[in-house]
Amino acid sequence: MRRIQSARLTQTFVRVLTFFGILIAVTCNIAVAATTDQLANAGIETAGATGATKAFDWQDYGAGYNRVATHHTGTWGISLKQSSSASSPVGAYQRIDLNQKEKNPVFIGAYLKGTNLINNTNSFLAASVYAEIHLTNGKTVYWNSISNKGTFDWRWIGFNTGTLSGVDAPISYIFIVPILAGTTGTAYFDDFQVVEYKPLTSALTVMIDDGEDSTYTQAKPIMDKYGFVGSSAVIVNYAGQQGYMTWAQVTALSKAGWEIVSHGLNHVDLTTVTAATLKAELSSSLTMLKSKGLTVNNFAIPFGAYNGGVLATGAKYYKSMRLYEQGSNPQGTFPYDVKVRGVLDTTTPEDISAWIKDAQKNKQWIVLTFHSVAASGEDAYHVSPAIFDKMMQTIKASGIQVMTYNSAFDAFKTTPTAASTVFGQ
Repeated sequence: MRRIQSARLTQTFVRVLTFFGILIAVTCNIAVAATTDQLANAGIETAGATGATKAFDWQDYGAGYNRVATHHTGTWGISLKQSSSASSPVGAYQRIDLNQKEKNPVFIGAYLKGTNLINNTNSFLAASVYAEIHLTNGKTVYWNSISNKGTFDWRWIGFNTGTLSGVDAPISYIFIVPILAGTTGTAYFDDFQVVEYKPLTSALTVMIDDGEDSTYTQAKPIMDKYGFVGSSAVIVNYAGQQGYMTWAQVTALSKAGWEIVSHGLNHVDLTTVTAATLKAELSSSLTMLKSKGLTVNNFAIPFGAYNGGVLATGAKYYKSMRLYEQGSNPQGTFPYDVKVRGVLDTTTPEDISAWIKDAQKNKQWIVLTFHSVAASGEDAYHVSPAIFDKMMQTIKASGIQVMTYNSAFDAFKTTPTAASTVFGQ
């Protein structure tokens, strides 16, 4: 089965383009004098000095925002409206001073609701929470959560600075900006979060996608030799077909301590299907796995193809959505932005060793993702049993803690909260 990269554009490339376009205006228009020591009025419950239409300590960006009675919790939220996608971005902003002495990861997020959000300019921003991250070395990093479109109820959005390669020094201060750009309609924001985490440890998960029979016949015996258990992402309707594990093998894995993860009913690109099919792929696959007596908490997105709607729908059924974007996961990982280190036929044990050393240095979680453990395959997503054995030997020798995906996720995740800035979690 051939696999494709994430439907989401490569973020580094997009951010460079965006920086020299829309987001340079944010830098020019934010007044540095309007600062706070920590995130204030995160739930928008306190009115501004000029009246109830503004929120205490939240400044206008562009044409600005309104404080409104549409809310996620409490009584108040923020409303951003655009009648023309060609208009300049609108939003609000607040400065948060972290003054970090060491480079700790920071989760930045909010709750978002959309009404008739139509993106007419292919803006990567659309409705999102954007941040300007100012480092102690004088560098500024620009980033935003995944964009959101359409009409939808409240959804949790955000990202962790620990996933950004550009954040290579402690953070001095952050401008957090709920923003609407290149998109008509109305976006509502509430319950903002800026949470700093002190990394505690490193961990590694061995995850094998698709549920091919080599997971049971090749990978498991090798991992048994090193005392490891893994996580298997199963395509429900493929179970029992030629080349794939039987249900008996899947349940045997589970009984042996492996975690079973849903990989959908049919391994389809979820960004291209109807809302009904999307729901079925997510919910029916979960129901079928549970009917086999399996405990399932998490979802691995087929092809790594996703958008805001896919993540928000998955959040109704699963603790997390694992992507196929490359990287390691920091303390305070956003549950719908879990990254992987994908293993190909060109990956070496030395590559594995380098990833582990980086994770141990930064106290991060690696989701080492395989597909077929076989001497050959129709594409690059396979590794021979001999090389797989050497990779497991490398992991064992590193001393890194090996955990199932669910156990490691519970140790590294961030959780939603209406609280303001929290330091040193």
